[in-house]
Amino acid sequence: VLVEASSAVTGADGATPRPDFSAAEVMSGKTFYFTQEDTRSTSTNLYGFTAAEHAPDRLVVDVTNRRPVKLLILTLFPAGALEWRYFLTRLEPPGADGTALWGYYVISTARSVPLRGYERSFVNRAATAFRFYAGLPDTTEPPLAP
Repeated sequence: VLVEASSAVTGADGATPRPDFSAAEVMSGKTFYFTQEDTRSTSTNLYGFTAAEHAPDRLVVDVTNRRPVKLLILTLFPAGALEWRYFLTRLEPPGADGTALWGYYVISTARSVPLRGYERSFVNRAATAFRFYAGLPDTTEPPLAP
C-alpha cells in the first residue's frame, strides 16, 4: 500500500474535505488541492494540482507538494520540492467498439533535497505506477530496485 488515505480539500490550508472534483472544475485551469497519507511519511501531505493543458485528445496535469513532507521530526521534502507532470494522450481514435487507445506517462522531479538512499524507492514507485496504469498485476515482476 502506497497511499492509505486521500481526500479532496477546499483550499490551500487542507483543513476541509470536499467531494471529488468534477471534470468541469479540473478543466477550468484553477488550482485544486488534495491531501494524502502515505506509508513513507508521517505527515498528512498537501498537494496542489492544475490542468495545464486540456483538449478532447489530451490532458496534462501538474502536481506539487504544498506542505513539507515529514518523517517524524525530519523534513524529507520541503514545500514545492516535489513536482509531477502527468500526460494522458489519445493515441488512436475509438474503434468500432467505442474504445480508444490512450497513452500515459509522468515526469517527476525532486528539487533541493538530499536523495541519497531514496533512489530505489523512486524507481520502484515509478514501476508500480506504470504497472497500475498498464493494467499489469503488481506481482508479475520483482521490484526493479531491490
